Amino acid sequence: MAVYVSTSCLKGGRDALTVVRKYVDSGIRHIELGSAHASTVGLNELLTFPGLRLAAHGTFTGRMAPRGTSLFSRDDQARLTQIKQIKEDIRLCSALGAGFYTFHPLAPGDTDPDWQAGVTALREVIREAEEVGIPVGIENVHYGKLGHTGLLDRAEELQSLIREVGSPMLKILLDLGHLKLAAVQERLDPFHFIRLLAPYTIAIHMHDNDGKTDGHWPLNADSEAAQWIKMSELSNIPVILEATRQTMPEILHQLALLEWLIREDSHV
Repeated sequence: MAVYVSTSCLKGGRDALTVVRKYVDSGIRHIELGSAHASTVGLNELLTFPGLRLAAHGTFTGRMAPRGTSLFSRDDQARLTQIKQIKEDIRLCSALGAGFYTFHPLAPGDTDPDWQAGVTALREVIREAEEVGIPVGIENVHYGKLGHTGLLDRAEELQSLIREVGSPMLKILLDLGHLKLAAVQERLDPFHFIRLLAPYTIAIHMHDNDGKTDGHWPLNADSEAAQWIKMSELSNIPVILEATRQTMPEILHQLALLEWLIREDSHV
């Protein structure tokens, strides 16, 4: 199982290319281009890094979407803006040789999402992904105090969405931090959630929180996510560290913990 580190993890890492260089210098070769950067200039240089395996989490091109802008927005212009952004990201992923691309289908502030508009928008995005051969994962969402949307935090909803869009290129990004928020606040069964969505899952985001706010805290051996990742259903799915505001030594410690957690003999 591959273990990636998001560029969003590094404290003060405003420039994506600089973060990647630091990761490579520290021996990290599986890297997710995260969405928390002010600059993504010069990413074509990544093509010269030997042995680098990339994924990307959108939108990662440095233009953060306005609050409430998503594929499920009832505002036509907001929805079209997000479609354009995601399609640009997918094309850049293809140019960089990234293995897959993931994104949030909803944003904080989407208090009245439009299911059918979202399905139609996703189909347009997926046509771009099919054209360039990049699988796309939509993330289970729950923003806690930032504004719960009431949609796409339940496994059955995500499963229905995958089936309705109807493309094998559309997958799930299973965010275990968001799952913890949903389990605490919506009283969802995390084991049922994981078992239902594991067959569709392309990657797993790993971070922790207090069950109230999506804090992207570092993991520890007692974190709920640290226990869930041991489920046999997840044993062959790439894992991505997404704890933020970390120093380089802290990231390497988190990476070592993740690698220990997902050893083959630790799965149950």
